[in-house]
Amino acid sequence: MANPQPNQFTRISNELMEMIPFYKFNGTQLRILFILIRYTYGYNRKDCDLSLSFLSKATGIHKDQAKRELKVLIDHKVVTVVKEADFNTPRVIGLNKDYDQWLVKKNVPNNIQVANMSPGSEKAQGTDSPPGGEKGHSQGTDSPPLHSEEEFAQNSDQPSNDAAPARVGADSPPGSEKAHQERNVLKKTLKKNKVPNGTLNVLPNPAVKNVLLYYAEEFKNKFGEDPVIDWGKDGKIIKDLLKPKSEEQLKAYLDAFFKSTDDWIRQSNYGIGVFKTQINKLIAEQSNKSQQKHIPRGFQTIYNA
Repeated sequence: MANPQPNQFTRISNELMEMIPFYKFNGTQLRILFILIRYTYGYNRKDCDLSLSFLSKATGIHKDQAKRELKVLIDHKVVTVVKEADFNTPRVIGLNKDYDQWLVKKNVPNNIQVANMSPGSEKAQGTDSPPGGEKGHSQGTDSPPLHSEEEFAQNSDQPSNDAAPARVGADSPPGSEKAHQERNVLKKTLKKNKVPNGTLNVLPNPAVKNVLLYYAEEFKNKFGEDPVIDWGKDGKIIKDLLKPKSEEQLKAYLDAFFKSTDDWIRQSNYGIGVFKTQINKLIAEQSNKSQQKHIPRGFQTIYNA
């Protein structure tokens, strides 16, 4: 049973915490930020030395992915590097609290004063009060805006790769709040790709959805833009590929796919259909690399001949 202690907490500016959700961070980036905040503000300091290995363990993210997303946060001036790593200590980093410097898109216009918003009034001002108060609250309280999940899904313009947290950990039970949120994200992604609403039923298998979302995330990491996904056609391709292979295997092959310099793959813009045609080649290459690791260096030339 969880037993959080009230005397062990992280002290951080309300304004900063209220602004973070209004920037378009993906799930991996948010988890890195949470850990960074925990080990800086949580110890009353502005920066600390966090190694990639520690970030990977603390967030449950693969080390390579943590490295990639941390670089994005640094390049976009969300995270600052106080001191580069040396032979003895990891890099010292901290959160740039001046969010106006962040080179990240926002979900709301710049002129909205988030700290002064309250239910039913965008400009109400007064003392702090916790969210979730009764509807009859007097005006003048300073509470975060309350929106239904459907309103949030309709009003936000979040890119499809922000749905990455849906593929982390165990699948949500049907009917749970998290499952409802994931379904809203998927609906929004389908709408963005101009796919009929009925296509949602093509993806009843969570593994199919997870692989497609992983593909979308890797595509954006490589090209800086969201892919156009035919969720019906591409979903069926992934579903068929999942029959002989596991979800994690397909993700590993997608990693190799996006690292490939094959002319045919590059000219075909790394589409799902191309992934299907090249998967046997990717499997063979992965197998070959695995075998060569166990061959003494002097015999590799003979093996490759």
